[in-house]
Amino acid sequence: MSTFAAHAVAFQNVPELSLAAVILAENADGSGARLEVQRNLAPDETDRMLGLATYSLTWGTANHYGGVENWSVADGTVNLVLNEAAAKALGTELAFRITVSAENEGMVQRGLTRVIDEA
Repeated sequence: MSTFAAHAVAFQNVPELSLAAVILAENADGSGARLEVQRNLAPDETDRMLGLATYSLTWGTANHYGGVENWSVADGTVNLVLNEAAAKALGTELAFRITVSAENEGMVQRGLTRVIDEA
């Protein structure tokens, strides 16, 4: 399991750029361990044909489209369970456990719902 405490947390929903993203970074300046979960809000036919009309995961320099088996946010902890293809592509374990502050928990919950669950 990949674990870290996120001291930089953001949810950006930018309709004018057709983008929604949740960013969880270990250090306040965005450095260190960093997981980004993004979605193109207006995928085109080419995106659909290529299987890119979903969310993407970025871990370090690795990127993978889709791959979250399940996720939850509770008690200051973000849990993401990946399928094997996503874990292999990202070069990580099958699960992430990321701690966030109580004040960021609701934002992360809303953000992951928007990015992962909503098409």
